[in-house]
Amino acid sequence: MPGGPGIDEIRALDAADPLRSLRQAFAHPVDSNGKPLLYFCGHSLGLQPLEARTRIAGELDAWAKLGVLGHEQGARPWIEYHEQLTAGLQHVAGATARAES
Repeated sequence: MPGGPGIDEIRALDAADPLRSLRQAFAHPVDSNGKPLLYFCGHSLGLQPLEARTRIAGELDAWAKLGVLGHEQGARPWIEYHEQLTAGLQHVAGATARAES
């Protein structure tokens, strides 16, 4: 196949993609006629996860209910967020772990 795979092969690969079902977990923008837009923006947050609104609303509800106590109480205490984010941000930044003193 000069020039790469044909459309049939591409469709077969797409249909067999084990991550294909994850597409439904994201909001997909459309133009003014309802036609799906292609999303090729390298400097953005990407497509919005549909669960994001629910998660954010939950945190706002916790904030309203608990106020400052949300740092240590609630389903996802805020004081521990840095522990959940450290390894991922370390990887993104290309940093190494700090030696414990």
